[in-house]
Amino acid sequence: KIAWNNMYSAFFVPDEKMADKARKLKVQEEKIFVVGDLMVDAVSLDGQQKNKENFTITLMPGSRPAHLRFLAPFFLKVADLIKEERPDITLVFGLSPYSNPLKLEEYVSSDKMKNEDKKDGTYGRLEMIDGKKYISSAKGTKVLIIEKNPSEAIRAADLMITIPGTNTAEAAAMGCPMLVVIPFNKPEAYIFDGLAGMIGNLPLIGRHIKKATIKILNKANRHIALPNRKADKMIVPELRGNLRAEDVARTALELIKDPAGLASMGKELKDVMGPGGASDKIAGQIATLL
Repeated sequence: KIAWNNMYSAFFVPDEKMADKARKLKVQEEKIFVVGDLMVDAVSLDGQQKNKENFTITLMPGSRPAHLRFLAPFFLKVADLIKEERPDITLVFGLSPYSNPLKLEEYVSSDKMKNEDKKDGTYGRLEMIDGKKYISSAKGTKVLIIEKNPSEAIRAADLMITIPGTNTAEAAAMGCPMLVVIPFNKPEAYIFDGLAGMIGNLPLIGRHIKKATIKILNKANRHIALPNRKADKMIVPELRGNLRAEDVARTALELIKDPAGLASMGKELKDVMGPGGASDKIAGQIATLL
């Protein structure tokens, strides 16, 4: 049961699935309003542009420093492996507003990377080419940096490779096909809220507690990516476990061999997110209640 249920005038939910959950929590029917997903309203499809010459893959390594420190070298190695097979592909790093290219360069610097990160990933350096910022790997792979605007990085993508998060819902609303990566290689990089987070940060034993927590959550959750959870089925592939860059690159290369499959995935993603207009419905209902 929802605490203080009687104190609320309305519950705005994105779909019938959430409406059913509200009913099970004893919310009165007259207070439940299905309005759609606000994430659809948050993304603008006007002016959406794709690279017309080359297939583009956008790599989204997360916004938190712990994620970026591990995943920047890991994704850079993925970029190397993809480029070896498909030199025609354009590669992009999409950075959140909470990160910047200098941090990205720090995390892929051979001088500052830990040995375990060198094992899972590769190193590189920041370059300026024709006024644009790139991370260039040791093998010469150049990955364009789009900073402070994840939506632009998603719009550029014909395929997005990302960890779970709200950007998967944003990409789904745009109809952007994606590969969701959930590596368990480095438990200490995971961030948990509440008690699990506090205990997981303890020295010596924290890493092992996080590792055990990840195993439990992995078994308990059939789907992790937000669009998969919303649809309650696997629309976008999820790679979980102790992953190698080779695993991610191979799966991505298989996906791009099937343009019809990617187009179908993009359409299904937009369908599952539903139409826009949630913000207008909420505003209109609030006006009615007032």
